[in-house]
Amino acid sequence: MTDSEALKHLSEFWKHGLRERGGPVHLAALEGDTEAIGALVRDEGYDPREQTELDHLCPLHYAVFGDSVPAIAALIDLGAKMDDGDNEFLDETFNDPLYIALQHGCKNALQYFAENLDKDEFTRGQAQHSFTIHYAMQHGDEEMVRTVLTHAHKTVTGFFDQPDGSRVGKPWPYVDVIGEDGTPLRMAMKYNKEPLRIVRVLIEFGADVNFATPPTLQTPIHYAVIHDELEVFCELAKAGANLDVVDAKGKLPIQYCEDAERYAQFVAAVLG
Repeated sequence: MTDSEALKHLSEFWKHGLRERGGPVHLAALEGDTEAIGALVRDEGYDPREQTELDHLCPLHYAVFGDSVPAIAALIDLGAKMDDGDNEFLDETFNDPLYIALQHGCKNALQYFAENLDKDEFTRGQAQHSFTIHYAMQHGDEEMVRTVLTHAHKTVTGFFDQPDGSRVGKPWPYVDVIGEDGTPLRMAMKYNKEPLRIVRVLIEFGADVNFATPPTLQTPIHYAVIHDELEVFCELAKAGANLDVVDAKGKLPIQYCEDAERYAQFVAAVLG
């Protein structure tokens, strides 16, 4: 099963559960029925920001699940907000509409947000410790990654942990900004079965193929070997990645090969 097929299967599973838990406005939003949304809110007094009891989702979230731009726009016109939901659980339940759009392959919703949200909001998202680009690395395809990188700020403030436990902020290229799971290049390999196309988009947008992530000082080439991504390894090398760099343990990238046979394949790639 490919990443896109798995994503579609997961989305259908989620929608089944959503139908069981949602109220009338939620269900109308999921189906993209703007006429019903307007009638329920304006004529019958339903709250367009009502949360489901279990997972704190609002009709706007359901409209995103349904990938319905008309429903999203209608709900926002009726007073729905991007940060509706229980923000105390935001990082735990991932109920940021941007995250949902990327997690479930809702390309129409993502494009709407890219074109209509404030640029700061689109760049950052609602979660406390991640940027929208990090959502994209976990669940997006190359088209959605391209949308995020095209419409987000090119530079953001990245935060770096210091030896004394403090965190220092500094301007940083968005395409390389570090999240809890490392840089976007690292996350592309960690979370995707077929990361090559996403890696190519990141390189196209200027990702630093030699960035050493603190504190391990591992570079994207290290990650390519660790995650056994030979094609990505070759793509990074073609983009100018240093193959002889050592990490904080003093290890070269190919020293992370899982066995002698795979080591030989990576060495052949280097020599070729």
